Amino acid sequence: MINDDFLQYLCCPKCKSDLVKQDNFLVCKKCGEKYKIQHSIPILVNLDNLSKHLQGQIKYFEQEDRGRPEYRLNEWQKSYLRRLKESFSSKKNKVLIDVGTGSGYIAVEMARKGLKVIACDLSIKELIKLKGIIEEKHLEKNLFLVCCSAEALPLKNKMADYLVSNAILEHLPKEKEAIQEISRVCKSKSGLMVTVPLSLKYVLPFFWPVNIIYDKRIGHLRRYNEKILEKKFGCYGFKIKRVFYTGHFVKVLGFLITMIFRTDRLDGLLERLDQESENREYGASNICAIFKR
Repeated sequence: MINDDFLQYLCCPKCKSDLVKQDNFLVCKKCGEKYKIQHSIPILVNLDNLSKHLQGQIKYFEQEDRGRPEYRLNEWQKSYLRRLKESFSSKKNKVLIDVGTGSGYIAVEMARKGLKVIACDLSIKELIKLKGIIEEKHLEKNLFLVCCSAEALPLKNKMADYLVSNAILEHLPKEKEAIQEISRVCKSKSGLMVTVPLSLKYVLPFFWPVNIIYDKRIGHLRRYNEKILEKKFGCYGFKIKRVFYTGHFVKVLGFLITMIFRTDRLDGLLERLDQESENREYGASNICAIFKR
């Protein structure tokens, strides 16, 4: 069952009022809306009411993650964790929200550092998998799970010290609403990490067809650059403090080689080469922006 420490952060996604536990539900004190709890995970979104695009996204990523091996960090995940740790304090009891947590590697590793982490995702199946990892690593007191939409976060105003949105905004039909929600739940002094695909004009022309096909296949609705991100988040008081670029030519080429020969022996080398170019915009595939407010 959901503990009270977790409940203090939650609110009704519709009217943003307090929730109370009633049997196997959370009930809004104001509008009376009832939300089911499954495997101790509150489902604070109507999954049947999602757009066809988002329903397709859930299905796609659940299929992609089927048969995923035991929890372990890949080299690219270690790089994102390094950037996050260098940018944000790891003081205990700071609150971090991981929007669209997926495999949950950021949520797990930051909870192990002592932060209070709330991991959000639209896939209840993925969250149930993550729950098993949490129990295995004894992180129940630090890491909480909630099934919800980034476009209507069921979290109280100004409760997050840090928020991570990695590879999420480009998938959302209501991107503007998601950015408003991110701003609402972050404190007046907070940090934000956003990773999104880079505008095609910065991608090597040779890779344009591949990226266009990939965008359609994976459900990308848009791409970004530093100016676009600055404009979208700047009106909410966020300022970009650092930008990283990832997925350069050598890494993409190496990825194709590893796919053909089905080996991960080159992962460490490829990631180091990619990191050497993380300040170079042209030729990259993704942009990772660190904001402060």
